[in-house]
Amino acid sequence: MCGIAAALSIAGAARVESLRELAGRMARAQAHRGPDGAGEWDDGRACALAHRRLAVIDLSPGGRQPMQDAGQRYTIVYNGELYNFEALRAELAALGHRFTSRSDTEVLLAAWGQWGLDCFRRFDGMFALAIYDRLDRKLVLARDCAGEKPLYYARRNGMLLAASELRALASCLPGGSPELDARGVFDYLALRYVPPPRTILRDIHSLEPATVLVVSEGGGEERRGFHAFDRVVDPPATSLDEAADALESALTSSLERRLIADVPVGVFLSSGVDSSLVCALAARKLGRGMRSFCAGFAGGDEDETIAARRIAQALGLEHREYSVSSADLLSLAADFGACLDEPNGDRSCVPVYLLAREMRREVTVAISGDGADELFCGYTRYLGFDEALRRAPAPDPRDALELYYERALPVFPPSTLKPLFAEECAAWRDDFLSLYAPVVARPGWSGPQRLSVLDYHSYLPGAVLAKVDRMCMRHALEVRTPYLEASVLKLAAGLPPDLCADGRTLKPVLRRLLERHLPAGLVAARKIGFGMPQDFMQAHRAQFASMFAVACEALRATPFFSARTEAFERLVALAPGNVNSLWAFTALGLWAQSCGLAR
Repeated sequence: MCGIAAALSIAGAARVESLRELAGRMARAQAHRGPDGAGEWDDGRACALAHRRLAVIDLSPGGRQPMQDAGQRYTIVYNGELYNFEALRAELAALGHRFTSRSDTEVLLAAWGQWGLDCFRRFDGMFALAIYDRLDRKLVLARDCAGEKPLYYARRNGMLLAASELRALASCLPGGSPELDARGVFDYLALRYVPPPRTILRDIHSLEPATVLVVSEGGGEERRGFHAFDRVVDPPATSLDEAADALESALTSSLERRLIADVPVGVFLSSGVDSSLVCALAARKLGRGMRSFCAGFAGGDEDETIAARRIAQALGLEHREYSVSSADLLSLAADFGACLDEPNGDRSCVPVYLLAREMRREVTVAISGDGADELFCGYTRYLGFDEALRRAPAPDPRDALELYYERALPVFPPSTLKPLFAEECAAWRDDFLSLYAPVVARPGWSGPQRLSVLDYHSYLPGAVLAKVDRMCMRHALEVRTPYLEASVLKLAAGLPPDLCADGRTLKPVLRRLLERHLPAGLVAARKIGFGMPQDFMQAHRAQFASMFAVACEALRATPFFSARTEAFERLVALAPGNVNSLWAFTALGLWAQSCGLAR
């Protein structure tokens, strides 16, 4: 787990000295992602790579990056983990490859040399990488299937620049400071995040999950996808117990690979099914004595710590609890904008950041339950969607999709954003909705199945995984997600509708499996969610009001919003209308202030 940076000259427009300096600066700006080492490389002509290392597997110098293959044709910087690297190493060794370290980076580089673009379909892992091919004179950028690891890129002054973090790239772009992108702002205010390939900043792009981008020194680009999660139409009938058996086997194997590390490993534990099942399989099936961690909110009525404590006791885990107080909030408030690499309006960013800080005192790797809600239809907002569609007369799929975003995930409805964006708003709304509308119109799927595929490709990488990566990597804590593994994805895709959600129970397969390892009363515990509860925000409304006021002033001072004063003040008045819009607006303003966009 690391931070990477790359700089490529296009058509000889940039000197290697400039490339080397920019790659090094971008890497240094990501030092928090890799406190265990740094490395830089250039080919003396057209490409420079830089790396910050968080050592997790093979802590020796043999795992240092940038790393070259034996023939020195390929050089790589890589952020992530290949969980099946041992099996790949054996396969590659049988093909004649020789290895000098235990590093998964060396295996990845050999896999690229052996199979080229096809190697990405073989990987079980999370990754963002840059590989320079000295012979073909091209730079390869790639990102993992679900988007666990980030990768940003931009063209400027005859160069292609890439980095693991938006801030690192934006702060090093030559030719002037970046500005807010209008479409990115629209997406953020409607969703609480900006879906790839756009970002909140003009002319900076986010590489889409499951995508390889090849850029030649001549400037040409080739883009290829290598994975897309989709539901099986008319899947074969299976019983709840048969599905639970299959999931137990797949998830246990996935978890076993994700527990491989040369550093201490812990696990996030809430009162929910997803993380409880991960803990149960680690303890019951793999015999691992895990350290579990949970956060609660001091003075709040909604708290997961009691249920999490009981689950940990039942499984024999070494459990830790952290209570988020008003003092924590106040201490974080001044720096929260700087903690966000890019704006993220998810309220759980705060507790995840604080809990990751505490976990890092004891462990370097954390296992999470992220992805289960999208794969196994776990969000309560999915219930009732079929009924809403039936009540609507011959609905346009785009109307159905807009209904979902406006009612189930309310931030700022597109109708309230029209004054801010004038004529573009309607076109952008149609553009966004048309992109995902085919998912909602898919015949043979239930409402929860449709929405879960939509969320897998949008909400999961844009909000959930981005939150986990950015908040945890601020403390150099690596997070691994056993649900996002190929066999688990395949199993989830092939479930019949009634095993995804039966109208009353969400994630019935996960619940049935958990019943085998925990007492029924613990399985039935109501999940509260890891975001800041509304009662906590209400109890500390003075602090949140102060943060909101600071955020508003910062946004007023940006060129983008200062040119739209009347429309902006309408949003300021609307923001406190629901907790999602209030926090999303606050996060955006604090981020803009910390980035120097407020002038």
